[in-house]
Amino acid sequence: MYVVAYTGLRGSEFLSAPKEDREGRNGIRWRDVSFADSSVTVFRKSREWKEASLPEPAIGPLKRYAEVLDVPESWPVFTTLHRPSLASHVSDGLGDAGLDDDAIERVRGGAPDLIVATEHDLDAPKPLTTDGARSIMERLWTHESLAERREELDLSLDGDYLELHGGRRGVGEVLVRQFGYAAAARYLDNSEEQVREAYQHIEAAERADMATEAFSQTDNRVNER
Repeated sequence: MYVVAYTGLRGSEFLSAPKEDREGRNGIRWRDVSFADSSVTVFRKSREWKEASLPEPAIGPLKRYAEVLDVPESWPVFTTLHRPSLASHVSDGLGDAGLDDDAIERVRGGAPDLIVATEHDLDAPKPLTTDGARSIMERLWTHESLAERREELDLSLDGDYLELHGGRRGVGEVLVRQFGYAAAARYLDNSEEQVREAYQHIEAAERADMATEAFSQTDNRVNER
């Protein structure tokens, strides 16, 4: 959620996107992340590998996650969280390591399967897909523990759940208002023309304010006469 909310990355740029027929759409790996440079190397929509920015609000949680997992750099940053898939992956991996069924059950009963996989140096689970991320976001939005908070903030959606692309839209909105279209376009790896088209409501509001000020000044001069 931090990556979605603050980086402006497309879901297919940092998650696995098996439905897209493009090389490299298999999710970012820890080796792609540079905390020192506040960046991550991603396969952009332009089919080029480029450096994308990691703002501080995203770096902090990623660092903590990396410390908890303590996995090889070849691992996906975001693995599948599908319980049956993880259970099968861990059971098969422990079996290949020589543990019998009873031993596997004892090991798996003491910690989540993802942690078991890291502690026993198993192969990396499959990366989280864009569909899997959408499912997680849907569960987050509809979770009963968030219902009261949503009411407090008066949050509403056009659709049924939070969408991956909504984070990118929100990042663009903030950057356009703070630093203008050119800066937002560079951050989002888009053309300025595309950004202006996507956020034309901001420019329309600015033009309205400009016209309001012009009319006000004209009316004042007329009244002074």
